[in-house]
Amino acid sequence: MGGMQDKRQESGKGSEEQERMRPGQANPGAGQEGERAPSPEELKRRRQEEMFRERERDEKRDEEL
Repeated sequence: MGGMQDKRQESGKGSEEQERMRPGQANPGAGQEGERAPSPEELKRRRQEEMFRERERDEKRDEEL
């Protein structure tokens, strides 16, 4: 037999909403490799690439003038 379960409802919430909000349930898709924050090295590389692209656009625009 399982342990005692708390069957009280949270005030203002129906049983379906309570089921979805129950603590301890895993978030499907949490912890996926592509969703973590980029490292400082990655951020630096992205900034450098962005500056390079902007510089190229500026030079191309200057040549057209």
